[in-house]
Amino acid sequence: AEGATLDGFETWVLVQNPNPTTTQANITFMTDSGQVAGPTLDLKANSRESVNVANYVQTYNVSTKVTATQPVIAERSMYYSRPVQPEPQPEPEPEPQPEPQPTTYDFSGSGNKATQLFTLQEGITTFDLTHDGESNFIVWLKDQNGENVDLAANAIGSFAGGKLVSVDNTAGYILDIKADGNWAIHVEQPRPTTAPGVPQTFTGNSDDYSPFFTLSSGAARFDMTYQGDSNFIIWLYNSDGEMLELLENEIGSRSDSTVISVDQGIHILDITGEGSWSITVTQ
Repeated sequence: AEGATLDGFETWVLVQNPNPTTTQANITFMTDSGQVAGPTLDLKANSRESVNVANYVQTYNVSTKVTATQPVIAERSMYYSRPVQPEPQPEPEPEPQPEPQPTTYDFSGSGNKATQLFTLQEGITTFDLTHDGESNFIVWLKDQNGENVDLAANAIGSFAGGKLVSVDNTAGYILDIKADGNWAIHVEQPRPTTAPGVPQTFTGNSDDYSPFFTLSSGAARFDMTYQGDSNFIIWLYNSDGEMLELLENEIGSRSDSTVISVDQGIHILDITGEGSWSITVTQ
């Protein structure tokens, strides 16, 4: 209800979070000249933080309002001494770093083409490809010397799908496209810092890659179904582009499951299949 921050008085507001989850608390100071915004506290479970009122207002008369997203305990402590050394102003909290924006390239054309040289960084690279022709659609990722790196697409007729490739070196690359119709290719190098946990279910009907997902250390289960006559292949990668485990490599329709040991981190799946497929990941 009261406090002072001048002439030897020192006032602190103490806020405790007794809850088992993080709570956000907002502090507002009431002065003779009006309200003054105080700090916003992100209080971890069962923790307490203390706020020096002098860092926000210099006055003989101040009261404090505390609001929070969950019930909290608020206290006030006052001290008196002479002389009072001015409190150093707190250093501003560092701004959270935004998630890095992925490197992207878009190419389109018709018929057989080779792209200009473009730069890829080491690590995960995804390709989203479409083709409206009736014959072979083959896309090779080649290095700057013209050597094959990986096959991004190998289909007959119209195609809409994706491919995940792990690039070993930061360097220049080229896409070499064989097609008899219009095609478009979107290249991206995502570098996620967060991803949703499991359970997750991913579905598709052609070659593709999954969204990123987070696994905890321990056992991870993969339930996989496929309706098709061709190869059904699933590789598990981590977000650094390391190929971790071959989860499936069969031909024809299936309904399979497997359990493997994984490390904590962000993961992604690369799927080969010319038919309807579904993958459920649980822990």
